Amino acid sequence: IICLLLLFPLLSNQALRKRNLNYIILTSNSDLIVIGKIKDFNDKTYLFQPSEFIKGDSQSTITVEMFEEWSCDRRIKKPAIDQDLFLFLNKKEDGSYEILNGSTGEIFINRSEIKTFSSADNIELYSLEVFKEAIEMIYESIKYVGNSYPSYGERTYYKRKVVDDKIEYNLFV
Repeated sequence: IICLLLLFPLLSNQALRKRNLNYIILTSNSDLIVIGKIKDFNDKTYLFQPSEFIKGDSQSTITVEMFEEWSCDRRIKKPAIDQDLFLFLNKKEDGSYEILNGSTGEIFINRSEIKTFSSADNIELYSLEVFKEAIEMIYESIKYVGNSYPSYGERTYYKRKVVDDKIEYNLFV
């Protein structure tokens, strides 16, 4: 009985938490960052038509694998044709793309606002233009070096990209 009581917190959903990545890590580790529309979808994937490229380049229509939802990472709403999204993606060997860090990398756009989860698990609204500009600034100025999900003690750091003299400086070592 004592063993079960000690193991219960490890086995319950309360002990499970998503490891949210910040947008510096997502921006650095993405192959493709795009804004566009869902053109078609099924249970596992959607066809996506990028209209703006923040990082990388792709075909006019790409296949995106939807992340698997679970109690600590759920989609803000179900996919719909012509739904606008801001996506952080990695290219897979088969040519399709996967969303980085689940709901953190799949951001729903509603008119000129984006919908994302806050740390309190509430849906927050932000200006699309401000968010886009912030991601562009991160991409142009900071690079994350290290594993997206580092082990304890594994060295990770940020590098500031400098245009003059092509010098990179380590930040937050």
